[in-house]
Formats: sequence, structure tokens, C-alpha cells
Amino acid sequence: MVAGSVATELQIKVPLERVWKAIKDSNNMFPKALPDAFTSVQTVEGDAIPHEYAKEKLESLDESNHSVVLSTIEGGPIGSLFSSQTATISLKPVEDSGTKVTWSIAYDSLVEDPPLDRMKGNAEKIMRGVEAYLLSNKDYTE
Repeated sequence: MVAGSVATELQIKVPLERVWKAIKDSNNMFPKALPDAFTSVQTVEGDAIPHEYAKEKLESLDESNHSVVLSTIEGGPIGSLFSSQTATISLKPVEDSGTKVTWSIAYDSLVEDPPLDRMKGNAEKIMRGVEAYLLSNKDYTE
């Protein structure tokens, strides 16, 4: 097993408070912003959030620091690529009313060469989808 982490940072052109509300409302937001990737998201078993392909557990939500930690507990890459995977999404305000998003993933890999570029690309795709949706739907989360 190989333990490691990967992170990506990107800046999006949406104010932090709108992005934060969207992240907290991922059950509704992700299927709207990325219908090809998420057919539905439902809350089950208390804090667990299943995606089309994986079930994630909300480990922590820090309102003051605009940070959320999610662990994949079933499906997706668990059992095939990873024995564990935990994502942390952190938001920071930037000039011009934008938001800096840092998405980091800690993992225990079951394979020698885990698909780190794909993991980063998926995180970026999700946030670009959220950005596009929020820019084209000004009334969402306001």
C-alpha cells in the first residue's frame, strides 16, 4: 500500500459565500451543475452522502474557515484503487469577488501508481461546473 496526498488549487469567479452555500448544498447543486457526473445525491445514514458512484461521509464542516472534509466510505475507487480516501475542500476569498478553492485528497492506495492527475482533474471539473452553474443562475444560493 502507498499512502499519499494530492492537491489542486483554482480560482473561480464567484464570491466565497455563494460557493460555500453551494458546497454545503451539494445534494442539490452537484446534479444541477454536473448532470453527466451526478445523477442524484441523497443524504443517507445521517452524515453519509452517496454519489452516483460512491458514498461519502461528512467528517467535518468548518463554517468559520469555509472548509469541509469528506471520506469516501464505499464504492467509487474504494476497494479497487484505494483502501481509504479523504478529501478536504477549503475556500478563501480573493480580489475581484472571486474564490480560491483548494481541494486536497489524502489516500491509501492499493495500486503502485494511483491516477493522481485524474483525481485532480475530477476535482477541478466539479468546481468549474459549480462555477459555471452559479454564474448562469444568479439567484441560486442568494
